[in-house]
Amino acid sequence: MKLDKTKFIKQSYLEAAIHQPEYNKMTDEEKEESFLLLMQASFGFVNQPWPKMDKTFFIKRSHDEKTR
Repeated sequence: MKLDKTKFIKQSYLEAAIHQPEYNKMTDEEKEESFLLLMQASFGFVNQPWPKMDKTFFIKRSHDEKTR
């Protein structure tokens, strides 16, 4: 899964500020739904199930091991 940076247009600070009052009116549930939809659009899986996390990158360590 890779972020598709072409899905959104860049906004100026002024354009982003125009949207802020509308966002502030949203309920927490609406904000959550909006966030999830934006995440789906940015990673290219709109109207599809949320993909499983690829855990092959992570390894299990003992508590005694030092991190780098």
